[in-house]
Amino acid sequence: MGCDNSNDYILNIFEKIKLKQDCNINPCEEKLGMNSYMYNTIPLMFICKNNCDWYIAKGVFNDPVTNVYKCFKTPVFRLIKVDQERKIATLELLQPQTSKGQISPFSCKNEVCDFFSSVSISKFIRTSICIKININCFSGVKCLEPVCAKKGIPKGIINNPHVIPVETSEYITVSDGIKQVYLNSDGIKGFNVICDPFTISYSNLFINGMLQPPSFYTLTEGKLILNTEDVPSSGTVIILQLVKIIK
Repeated sequence: MGCDNSNDYILNIFEKIKLKQDCNINPCEEKLGMNSYMYNTIPLMFICKNNCDWYIAKGVFNDPVTNVYKCFKTPVFRLIKVDQERKIATLELLQPQTSKGQISPFSCKNEVCDFFSSVSISKFIRTSICIKININCFSGVKCLEPVCAKKGIPKGIINNPHVIPVETSEYITVSDGIKQVYLNSDGIKGFNVICDPFTISYSNLFINGMLQPPSFYTLTEGKLILNTEDVPSSGTVIILQLVKIIK
């Protein structure tokens, strides 16, 4: 189905957003609350004209950690600019995330509710990935509550909806050839916290890149104890991976 030349209503909304967004004012509200000046983004969702369903876009990005290209989907956008004459809008893709940067494991599907299910979405990140849309292809626009959206690297979609999401952290230190006990203060800056083992699901210990059996070490809060008689030679990297399954 083609796109006709209608719905100046959406253009009017866009015009107000463009004028007000940088001033942290939500043009979708008739009355502005006291917190309306604390935000920089008005998240938008669109209703497709051909099937009256929510529009979901795809984005591709390079993961700087793995240097691998990944894909994600999103039904939420930030207005960048509007070509009033051609009725073309430039939108930045926003990704719904939890406060800890997780996404819904069901975000690989094409239902809008899948992006907000099973996890508590509390923020949107600006992915810096933009698309251009023909405004006439949409029958409606929904303005969400204004938010303070920060730029960040999106998360790639989880292809298997049955995969259980997890949170991971690492403790990294370097052996001095003598110690068998390592504390938070011995860790490398930014990777120097050993949390309470009762708050995690499981742990992995790597010494010189080799995975160690669980019997080779003991964890307490803020402390890693090596149970082996031999200690790693001086300069050996010790990595403790802590994994928490999100229920």
